[in-house]
Amino acid sequence: MYVMLTDVCVFFIELRPSLILGRTMLIANAGDCRAVLGKRGRAIELSKDHKPNCTSERLRIEKLGGVIYDGYLNGQLSVARALGDWHIKGSKGSNCPLSSEPELEEIVLTEEDEFLIMGCDGFWDVMSSQCAVTTVRKELINAVVKETQRKESQPMDWQQ
Repeated sequence: MYVMLTDVCVFFIELRPSLILGRTMLIANAGDCRAVLGKRGRAIELSKDHKPNCTSERLRIEKLGGVIYDGYLNGQLSVARALGDWHIKGSKGSNCPLSSEPELEEIVLTEEDEFLIMGCDGFWDVMSSQCAVTTVRKELINAVVKETQRKESQPMDWQQ
């Protein structure tokens, strides 16, 4: 029996409309991470998971001579795209089923966009995109309420 442990990396960026309104954001993904935009409480997935058993990835892998065993590329990797894992990629220029070419997504941010969550598969394997957005939004609202209460409880400094 094998037990695999993974590190989990997650962070979010609060988007402030006054700073980014009308700006373009480019998401490039090649691997086991996902980017999710919080848009008025809804989860908008900005990247696709590159799992070998995803139809488009499976077709690409099989066309290049790769195989998928139990959801793993060549029986070794749980992703179909990665920047590392050179032992599987082969020599430069070879047709390898493991791709390092990122998928790109470009969006224009609006006032409705609240924050961006980026995390690795260890996080997304246990939490849905919507659950993550709901949790982050709730914590941001709680932080704003606490900060407002803190400011209101401080005595006014009339000399400023």
